[in-house]
Amino acid sequence: MTLILEDGSGKTNSQTYVLGTDVAAYARLYGLAPPVSADADIMKAMRYLEGAYYTRWIGLKKTEEQALSWPRAYAVRRDGWPVEESEIPKEVKDAVCALALRSRNGENLIPDLTRSDSVLEEQIGPIRVKYDPRARSLPLFRDIEFILKPICQPLGFPQIVRT
Repeated sequence: MTLILEDGSGKTNSQTYVLGTDVAAYARLYGLAPPVSADADIMKAMRYLEGAYYTRWIGLKKTEEQALSWPRAYAVRRDGWPVEESEIPKEVKDAVCALALRSRNGENLIPDLTRSDSVLEEQIGPIRVKYDPRARSLPLFRDIEFILKPICQPLGFPQIVRT
């Protein structure tokens, strides 16, 4: 399979921010064996990243028509430095690589969750259950949170929208 790489122009058909060679280089950087083929794992990583962080990215999508969340306009890193409108930040690429490696190692990035994962209270007779209203609908990967921290709004931060 040949993946369509986002190059910063805001393609309408892009599928990813990285290719298999990027995942291999990232793996070697951390002393891990590079995957032989990473395309399917990259696609799983992209599905997670685009879904989990869609409302948390800094700035606004560069164009309405672009397929992915990046490139972005008006994006300023949390340390105050701007992100160029044609830039795909290193943090985004690193996160995709890290997630692809998690997937390669057999980790399900988007598991089916049940409400039992967030039970606060339980009672057996006459059945009473209380769920945590703040329970997440997707897993939270701490390493990915740390990688993306400079270019994401904190969890629970109000979303900025274009008017």
